[in-house]
Amino acid sequence: MSRLAELTATVKREVQFLRRLASHAGTPRASKWLLAAALGYLALPFDLVPDWIPVVGQLDDVLVVLTLVYLAMRLIPDGVIRDCRQESSEIVCSSGDSERIAHDAGSVEATGDEESAGADPPRCVP
Repeated sequence: MSRLAELTATVKREVQFLRRLASHAGTPRASKWLLAAALGYLALPFDLVPDWIPVVGQLDDVLVVLTLVYLAMRLIPDGVIRDCRQESSEIVCSSGDSERIAHDAGSVEATGDEESAGADPPRCVP
């Protein structure tokens, strides 16, 4: 798989993941507001630092959005994150050339490792 195709699949998967999180019943209201604020900040025509200032203008966009998404993710229960991650991977994999998902070591329940809930998502396998 080419690097561009891999990047495209990752972006699609992450967008689906965030959409699922925002619409999931188990996602706290504060997290939904933070995710909406991140999207709104990207869509609004004004910034903290104007974009015409080289490097710093674009860097503030990245830092603000990443901070808002990070804060939202910290408030969401691990089970909701795991469910939404799995659903988004299945949707992206079934819509492309790949039709199944490769799981390396099994689920978090099988390993008992709660830290792996936010780890690398499953990858599509052709």
